[in-house]
Amino acid sequence: MAYRGLTTVGANYLATRLAQELAVEFTKVQIGAGTPTGNPADVTELKDYKLDAKILKKSQENNTVEITIQVVNDNVEQGFYLKEIGIFVNDDTEKLYWYCNEDNAQYIPAKTDSAIAFEIDIKMEVTNIESPILNWSGQGTWVNKEFLEEQLIKKQDETDSRLLTRAKKIWEGINELFSNKQNKTDNSLLTTVKTVIGAINELFNNKLEKGGYTGTAQNLLTEIAKKASKTTLGRIIVGNGLNVDGDGRISVASHTHAATEVREDSSHRMVTDTEKAAWNGKLTQGSVPASLNSAEKIVAALQGNGGLRFDENLLYLNDEGTKKKGLYYLDRLKAGIFECLEQTTEKVNNSAKFKDISNKASSDRLDNLTGFNISISPKK
Repeated sequence: MAYRGLTTVGANYLATRLAQELAVEFTKVQIGAGTPTGNPADVTELKDYKLDAKILKKSQENNTVEITIQVVNDNVEQGFYLKEIGIFVNDDTEKLYWYCNEDNAQYIPAKTDSAIAFEIDIKMEVTNIESPILNWSGQGTWVNKEFLEEQLIKKQDETDSRLLTRAKKIWEGINELFSNKQNKTDNSLLTTVKTVIGAINELFNNKLEKGGYTGTAQNLLTEIAKKASKTTLGRIIVGNGLNVDGDGRISVASHTHAATEVREDSSHRMVTDTEKAAWNGKLTQGSVPASLNSAEKIVAALQGNGGLRFDENLLYLNDEGTKKKGLYYLDRLKAGIFECLEQTTEKVNNSAKFKDISNKASSDRLDNLTGFNISISPKK
């Protein structure tokens, strides 16, 4: 059983629109693969919805509207038989206005099997007021040769109509100039000539010289928008020393010359305050021999030539750590060099643990001997 016509809901909707002298407002077209049970006119939705059809064009004459839909399978994952077509209208909510169900259905293959696109013309009864299609932009359709030629002819007709209107104005001006030239004063003739010339100039000055460009003015604006913006200008990347304001004016970017803007190389390096303080705090070599130009060489000389074996890990006996027997230490509170007599972790210069072996200590001990007189009596 086949059905093609208004649904019960659609017929009631049409009656209301006719009574109120309002247009029928179409919203969308759906296709499906279901078969209704009962009276097809009573369905309110497709039994097995598959996808939305694309509205290619619409034409209306009096109370009849013809909508051409396009069915494509670019979103079909699994093939099906096209048994249902539903056209919806706006009645506060979307309602199924016109319904078609066919047993002899066309098969729609999956997109992976083959790509198809075909058109279906549907005629319906409407009011005699022009019926709009809501939310229809005409985008997403596959343009065939016939449709493209039709649109190009329509566009050319619009352009020719505008040119014809301007040409008529020019021709009327010329006719007025020559048919009434005997009755016109020189000033009137001059005014008429200026009007004609102005119309001619308007006709040709408003036409863009395309040169080798093959696109439309809208295409040109799109390309310009791509090449000139707040972030790019042709092949120049804005930000590398250039600024562009909202009006497209270019200015050189100001610089603070911050450290982050400096590019280092082997001859130019950034130095921190900590590094500078460390360098400035280093001892200068002065006039010491080249053989003693480092702390390591000086310590080696003291230990080798003076017989002083300083602890490599601990310089002062006042510091934390183990003082080892036989090694030498300095005292932060007392001048001298002290030999550790017994291993200890004490931080106090205890004479039982440390012996002053500096030159001054030895000199002091010699001074203490000068107060003694030694006499030797001969043996009898």
